[in-house]
Amino acid sequence: MREWGRFGATLAIWLTVAISLNNLIERFTRVQADFTGIWPNINYNYPTDMVSQEQWQQWQTLISQTEANAQAIMGQVTASMNAQLSANMGPLLLLSLALIIAATISTAFIWRVRAAEAETESRAASEKSKRSPRVDQLMRSLSEAEWQELRYRLTETDGELTMQDEWAQAAQQQRQR
Repeated sequence: MREWGRFGATLAIWLTVAISLNNLIERFTRVQADFTGIWPNINYNYPTDMVSQEQWQQWQTLISQTEANAQAIMGQVTASMNAQLSANMGPLLLLSLALIIAATISTAFIWRVRAAEAETESRAASEKSKRSPRVDQLMRSLSEAEWQELRYRLTETDGELTMQDEWAQAAQQQRQR
């Protein structure tokens, strides 16, 4: 896998985790608030545009009752919402942790494969570099008669001398040095 492929895969993994975490948080932090009883049930239909003293006193009573009930009802609503959030926090944390661990392991695997590929390439290059001096040493040690025998054996199958001629020329140049 190439570098940009690794970066793309890592980016895709972490974007998916971010979107999934956003969805989890949205789902598990959604609570219901029940404000029932904050406003008493009173008939608000008044036939005239003018408000009488009696109607005004009813409104004042309504507002004072609402203010008195509001603190108690808001306390109940807050307690209910806290209970719902507390119940949802365990699964939310567990699922979030599982997503983050999975993404971390996936990312580590993607980048560890890179290190293994680099190690394999360096090992192959090392073996090739070890092999090259051996071939050079063998070519230098061959006599002219051995070269002729080698050329004969290499060409007796198909009659072509391409790579072998290049080897022979390289060996002769090395011998002359």
